[in-house]
Amino acid sequence: MEERHMIWGYTAIIDQDKIDQESFMILIKRTNDPLDKKILNKIDSIQLEDVAQPLDVTIESSCYVHGNYDWIITVTAQGINQAKTFCDRLNSEFPGAIAMIDIQQILYFVRKHHIFNPDRKKLRDLME
Repeated sequence: MEERHMIWGYTAIIDQDKIDQESFMILIKRTNDPLDKKILNKIDSIQLEDVAQPLDVTIESSCYVHGNYDWIITVTAQGINQAKTFCDRLNSEFPGAIAMIDIQQILYFVRKHHIFNPDRKKLRDLME
């Protein structure tokens, strides 16, 4: 698969609790206005990292989707305040492009990157 360039890369799955981080899913609905080239270039480049890094927010994934929202970004941060500040910065960085942003805190990954979470007790504790 590597020889056929089917693998983008490799990653480790980190237990967020052990490094005092929380996970968040940011759901973005864009406006119906056409995006100018400057905004498209920011979205299409690593410049999004420039918004996240000074806030100690780590972008885990970023994907363009079809449905009720247009973009989903998953991040880790020390808390909701950092995640909200990141969302505020996104609004500033992409003026006129974002209609709405919702933040969802991820309480437990049942499965991440094809790997089941070994701490099943935590899920049971959350669901009871």
